[in-house]
Amino acid sequence: MADSTDPAPISGQASTPATENNMSGFKPITTQEELDRLLGARIFEERAKYQDYNDLKAKAAQFDALDEASKSDLQKMQSRAEKAEAELKKLNAEKQIELWKQEVAKATGVDARILSGITKEEIEQFAATLLEIYPKQSAGVVPSEGGQAKPTGGSVRDQFASAMSQVF
Repeated sequence: MADSTDPAPISGQASTPATENNMSGFKPITTQEELDRLLGARIFEERAKYQDYNDLKAKAAQFDALDEASKSDLQKMQSRAEKAEAELKKLNAEKQIELWKQEVAKATGVDARILSGITKEEIEQFAATLLEIYPKQSAGVVPSEGGQAKPTGGSVRDQFASAMSQVF
């Protein structure tokens, strides 16, 4: 017995009466107007599904406002306290990280502004890595001057003349 969901017969096979009945109801779309009409009807159906979306959105906002208003004063205070505690915890953590950075900077000589990490161990490891990559350098001394500035006397004009005479 043939079912209406049977696939179409393969060419060369005899078609069953049920398949012929299914195919006789099909009418292909041949013009742009027919396509536009069918698509327009489908679009209208879809838009009808969501026609009351703005009403539902407004009702949801109204429900949220009523829900907030119905909270007791105690619930409101608890909510505010929880938010304040979370903010305080965050600020204390940031302060502790800054203190660790200052300690590590003092111990290693690395500027605290460039240290990174959220635990003291991470900050120390970062400082050690920086020192490996960029070892400390001693302050440079100008070789011709021998490390000490020579006192000069006279006016600015005399100092400039002396300097120019050394250059030329």
